[in-house]
Amino acid sequence: MTTGLDREGFEFFSASSARAQGDGLLPALAGTFQSRLEGQAEAAIAKLDAATSLDLGLPRYFRGISLARLPECAATRPWAGRFLGSPGALMASSAA
Repeated sequence: MTTGLDREGFEFFSASSARAQGDGLLPALAGTFQSRLEGQAEAAIAKLDAATSLDLGLPRYFRGISLARLPECAATRPWAGRFLGSPGALMASSAA
Protein backbone atom coordinates (compact mmCIF):
# COMPACT_ATOMS: atom_id res chain seq x y z
CA MET A 1 0.00 0.00 0.00
CA THR A 2 2.96 2.30 0.38
CA THR A 3 3.90 2.13 -3.30
CA GLY A 4 0.85 4.06 -4.49
CA LEU A 5 -0.55 1.19 -6.54
CA ASP A 6 -4.01 1.58 -5.07
CA ARG A 7 -5.92 1.12 -8.35
CA GLU A 8 -3.95 -2.04 -9.17
CA GLY A 9 -4.50 -3.42 -5.66
CA PHE A 10 -8.22 -2.71 -5.88
CA GLU A 11 -8.52 -4.39 -9.29
CA PHE A 12 -6.50 -7.45 -8.23
CA PHE A 13 -8.39 -8.06 -4.98
CA SER A 14 -11.77 -7.32 -6.58
CA ALA A 15 -11.12 -9.96 -9.23
CA SER A 16 -9.82 -12.40 -6.62
CA SER A 17 -12.81 -11.88 -4.33
CA ALA A 18 -15.22 -12.49 -7.22
CA ARG A 19 -13.67 -15.95 -7.65
CA ALA A 20 -13.59 -16.79 -3.93
CA GLN A 21 -17.14 -16.33 -2.69
CA GLY A 22 -17.61 -16.49 1.07
CA ASP A 23 -14.10 -15.28 1.95
CA GLY A 24 -14.18 -12.00 3.86
CA LEU A 25 -10.48 -11.15 3.58
CA LEU A 26 -10.32 -10.64 -0.19
CA PRO A 27 -13.22 -8.17 -0.42
CA ALA A 28 -11.86 -6.39 2.66
CA LEU A 29 -8.55 -5.90 0.91
CA ALA A 30 -10.36 -4.73 -2.23
CA GLY A 31 -12.34 -2.25 -0.11
CA THR A 32 -9.20 -1.05 1.62
CA PHE A 33 -7.51 -0.24 -1.68
CA GLN A 34 -10.76 1.21 -3.05
CA SER A 35 -11.04 3.55 -0.05
CA ARG A 36 -7.76 5.11 -1.14
CA LEU A 37 -9.12 6.01 -4.59
CA GLU A 38 -10.62 9.43 -5.25
CA GLY A 39 -14.41 9.45 -5.10
CA GLN A 40 -14.73 5.79 -4.10
CA ALA A 41 -15.34 6.12 -0.35
CA GLU A 42 -19.03 5.20 -0.34
CA ALA A 43 -18.55 2.09 -2.49
CA ALA A 44 -15.50 1.11 -0.44
CA ILE A 45 -17.42 1.38 2.83
CA ALA A 46 -20.18 -0.83 1.43
CA LYS A 47 -17.59 -3.40 0.36
CA LEU A 48 -15.87 -3.28 3.75
CA ASP A 49 -19.19 -3.62 5.58
CA ALA A 50 -20.08 -6.66 3.47
CA ALA A 51 -16.66 -8.22 4.13
CA THR A 52 -17.09 -7.93 7.90
CA SER A 53 -20.40 -9.77 7.64
CA LEU A 54 -18.45 -12.74 6.28
CA ASP A 55 -15.59 -12.75 8.80
CA LEU A 56 -14.80 -10.63 11.86
CA GLY A 57 -11.02 -11.11 11.99
CA LEU A 58 -8.82 -9.32 9.48
CA PRO A 59 -11.76 -7.87 7.48
CA ARG A 60 -12.80 -5.96 10.58
CA TYR A 61 -9.25 -4.72 11.07
CA PHE A 62 -8.99 -3.51 7.47
CA ARG A 63 -12.40 -1.85 7.77
CA GLY A 64 -11.25 0.01 10.87
CA ILE A 65 -8.01 1.31 9.40
CA SER A 66 -9.78 2.28 6.18
CA LEU A 67 -12.55 4.18 7.96
CA ALA A 68 -10.08 5.90 10.26
CA ARG A 69 -8.22 7.46 7.34
CA LEU A 70 -11.32 8.68 5.48
CA PRO A 71 -12.01 12.35 6.33
CA GLU A 72 -15.74 11.90 5.77
CA CYS A 73 -15.83 9.12 8.37
CA ALA A 74 -13.47 10.48 11.00
CA ALA A 75 -16.02 12.74 12.63
CA THR A 76 -18.98 10.36 12.37
CA ARG A 77 -17.16 7.19 13.38
CA PRO A 78 -14.77 8.05 16.22
CA TRP A 79 -14.79 4.40 17.30
CA ALA A 80 -12.81 3.46 14.16
CA GLY A 81 -9.59 4.48 15.89
CA ARG A 82 -9.84 1.66 18.41
CA PHE A 83 -9.41 -0.85 15.58
CA LEU A 84 -5.94 0.42 14.72
CA GLY A 85 -4.27 -2.01 17.09
CA SER A 86 -2.84 -5.37 16.23
CA PRO A 87 -5.09 -8.08 14.77
CA GLY A 88 -4.56 -10.05 17.99
CA ALA A 89 -5.93 -7.16 20.04
CA LEU A 90 -8.82 -6.92 17.63
CA MET A 91 -9.72 -10.56 18.08
CA ALA A 92 -9.60 -10.15 21.84
CA SER A 93 -11.91 -7.12 21.69
CA SER A 94 -14.40 -8.91 19.41
CA ALA A 95 -14.55 -11.88 21.78
CA ALA A 96 -15.48 -9.65 24.72
